[in-house]
Amino acid sequence: LRAVGGASKASKSADGSAGGYEGLLALYDVRDGWRKRLTLDAENNSIFDCCFSPCGRFVAYGGYHVALKVFMIRASDGELLADAKLVLMMRAAEGARGGSPRARTSVITSAPFSPCGHYLAFSTRSGGLRVMRTRAHGEWDERAVDETFRIDEDEEIPYHACRFSHVPTTAEVACEFVANGYTLGSVVLRRPETGEIACVIQCGAPVHGLAFSPHHDVLLVVATDVGVSLFHAASSAEACRFADADRPFC
Repeated sequence: LRAVGGASKASKSADGSAGGYEGLLALYDVRDGWRKRLTLDAENNSIFDCCFSPCGRFVAYGGYHVALKVFMIRASDGELLADAKLVLMMRAAEGARGGSPRARTSVITSAPFSPCGHYLAFSTRSGGLRVMRTRAHGEWDERAVDETFRIDEDEEIPYHACRFSHVPTTAEVACEFVANGYTLGSVVLRRPETGEIACVIQCGAPVHGLAFSPHHDVLLVVATDVGVSLFHAASSAEACRFADADRPFC
């Protein structure tokens, strides 16, 4: 399956005046001529990020003025459901200390699962970060989910990207990290179980995108006015950079 989310088209009110955008998340079967299999309503809001769980049974998404939502799309036997089932919903600033009106309607910029399937996180444009862990591996019902750590909303430090990785620390051991990109120009790798900072990568410009290589040993960072940089995830040393002076990256 392939998940495609965003703002599909401008909606109109009953009197014909222009409204907002109709947000949706559509799942397509790439082996069957891209046939649409499921459509999830996003409450008329644009979707900024979506992610499949490693087991393929769940999909998480978040976006503009939308809570993080997790839907079950497959049964335990792997069969695709006729109708997706909402199993978890969390507001961006739910329970945060001193949340402002802006924070309570925060834009969710990233909503990734971890490669091991134990963690789920989301970051917000108003500076919030929450990491959850499931007590029952492969299940994301709200009764089986605990919050491991959170960074409260801080509108001065927006987070534009969030990704998990297994970073190899030795030949035998791999540690799970959650990486966050900031508009202040850095990427911070934290341990998802505690929030402890493992390392900080300085990029020198607002970070808008992150991606780990399939082997989790290289981190790709997209930064405005800098370009695309590749870093060694274990040492945080920059390996190379691709820049285009005439086209700012965002």
